Amino acid sequence: MIIIDIIIWLIATVLVLTLCATAYSVYHSIRMNRRKRKENGIPVGIIDWSVAAFVIILSMVIWLTTSFTDMCLVTAAVMLLTATATIVFDKVKKRRAY
Repeated sequence: MIIIDIIIWLIATVLVLTLCATAYSVYHSIRMNRRKRKENGIPVGIIDWSVAAFVIILSMVIWLTTSFTDMCLVTAAVMLLTATATIVFDKVKKRRAY
């Protein structure tokens, strides 16, 4: 039973660190990209705020509908799936460019 508790707290710690890293990344990106720079035709500021809002809304909805443990697990799983999909999309996009 103690191993499960340690793993749950470890997942919760990683989730909090991920949220902090996302907040810092959005802050840094907004501060550094004061110009109306665009990425794939979309203003970078909109992308930054969308990522932050998605993470916050996802965490809050899962937290309100489930327990803290489920929130940590589901949010981490969604973040991993999103990162995997982004990497796959980027690799496919780069292959088409050649």
